[in-house]
Amino acid sequence: MIQEIKEVRVVIDSHELRSGVPRELERLGATLQIEGNMPVADYVVSDRMGFERKTCSDFLQDWITSRELFPKLIDLKIAYPQSILLLEGYTAELFELRGIDPAKVQACLFTIARMNIPLVETINAAGTARALYWFASKEQNNEHKLISLHGKRSHLSRKGKLEYIVSSLPDCGVGRGTAITLLNHFGTVENIMKAGIGELVECDGIGEPTAIKIRAILTDHYS
Repeated sequence: MIQEIKEVRVVIDSHELRSGVPRELERLGATLQIEGNMPVADYVVSDRMGFERKTCSDFLQDWITSRELFPKLIDLKIAYPQSILLLEGYTAELFELRGIDPAKVQACLFTIARMNIPLVETINAAGTARALYWFASKEQNNEHKLISLHGKRSHLSRKGKLEYIVSSLPDCGVGRGTAITLLNHFGTVENIMKAGIGELVECDGIGEPTAIKIRAILTDHYS
């Protein structure tokens, strides 16, 4: 039986204090627990649910400049089964801020979707706080009340993290060995995501059935 909770708790990494989100959470009535230098996640609302928050500018910085976006998301997914990416701002900015090829931006977003990490869009700090408060209230109304900071940064190498992303493609028969073959052939995850069936079968060990399955997964509509 679901029990009504008396308070909604949110654990927050101290670097998020300047974002304005904690202040908005307090206005909503949340109880905040501030932690310094959390190894994984910006916000945690239960033993199984963690959040990474990015403005559109942060997203592009981590993806293009520091190349930390996917390592952070992989660590988040490993640490918390229910991992969510909060994108604060207007998604259109991802296609406008740096003049990046729209196909590359779409490939990046598709890759995140294939990792089974939901992307929740919010307009501003207040919207982000409302999303966090809603998720926290739902999580803490059931058996997942405990908030655990069990996550830690993984020790996968840079190459290991790329292999993890490609081998996470479901129902394609793509294991680590095939992932390595694809990465050696195409060079980047992005190139694999954009490759057509004809290009995929040119890769050693990739037959047409596997190529068809890969393309089917990558082009399948979410709706």
